[in-house]
Amino acid sequence: MNTLPLSTRFNTQIRAASMITLVMMAAAPAYAEKSCEVRRAEMTQALQLAEQHQHVQKEAGLRKALDELNAHCTHAGTLANTRHELTQLDDKISEKQQSIKKIQQEIDLARAKDDAKKITKLQRKLSHKNDELLEAQQKRGEVNAELAALER
Repeated sequence: MNTLPLSTRFNTQIRAASMITLVMMAAAPAYAEKSCEVRRAEMTQALQLAEQHQHVQKEAGLRKALDELNAHCTHAGTLANTRHELTQLDDKISEKQQSIKKIQQEIDLARAKDDAKKITKLQRKLSHKNDELLEAQQKRGEVNAELAALER
């Protein structure tokens, strides 16, 4: 059984809802258009909860946050942010590919010198860079899908 007073439990619920909203707003710059709608819905739900429990300060803060969200979370803004994120990911992928090429050259040199210890070290480094490249490529695919959905 929950032994906390009702007002404390309610404040905790409001804080959690507010924190979720703030984290979502401050997270990665590119969100699909649906994300604006999801954030509006979550914030509206938190606002209704504040109204139900007559928590005036939380209600005022959530109203202000909702107004800011409505003013700044637009289709055009989301589209521009998504395109920008895609460009950044393209640059990141290019850098990872160059890094992998350089490490591969270092491995070739270490093989020519028959330096097993250095080869092992570089292979671990190469494996790590390949993982990072794969992650960036997957993220690019997700962002590209978001962009395609936004451009429809």
